[in-house]
Parts: sequence; C-alpha cells; structure tokens
Amino acid sequence: MMPEGQRHRLRYIMSLATNNKIKVETQQIPNAGHFAGLDDPDFVAANILDYLMSKYPLNAFGDIFMGFSETKLWKGDEILIISDLRNYMEL
Repeated sequence: MMPEGQRHRLRYIMSLATNNKIKVETQQIPNAGHFAGLDDPDFVAANILDYLMSKYPLNAFGDIFMGFSETKLWKGDEILIISDLRNYMEL
C-alpha cells in the first residue's frame, strides 16, 4: 500500500533497524491501488497463505475453524467439511 520506491526503502530500513535479523519481504500487487486487500483480495490472501506455508510446517497452524458452534453462525455440516479439508490438505 505504498509506492514502489517507498516499498524498497521500507525493506532496507527494516533490515538495518534489526541488524539484518529480520528479513523483510514485500510484493507488488498488480492492478491494485491504495487498498490492495480490497482491490484484489484473492491475490493477497493466496500470497499470504503461500508465504506462511513456505515458512512453517502445516502442523504449526491451528485446527480448521468453521465458526463457534454455540452461536450457530455456520449453517452447514462443519464436521463433514472439516474432514474434507483435512483430507484435501493431507493432514
């Protein structure tokens, strides 16, 4: 959510500020304006997930969450869908 030059400066300054202990990665979002998460939410979400999955093993994440059962927000068969997702992700 910043111009290209500013994005590179931010990455450089963050690396200096942490004595190169933290690697800052940035990515340009094609065809997005100031609110990249709203302009291209599928691209942003997919890239965040891809990044996390490349850095952490799948078992580092919490269990599949389909909503709070006591509030009845989810109107489907959570158990079946969670099972399908686990099989899809080969958990």
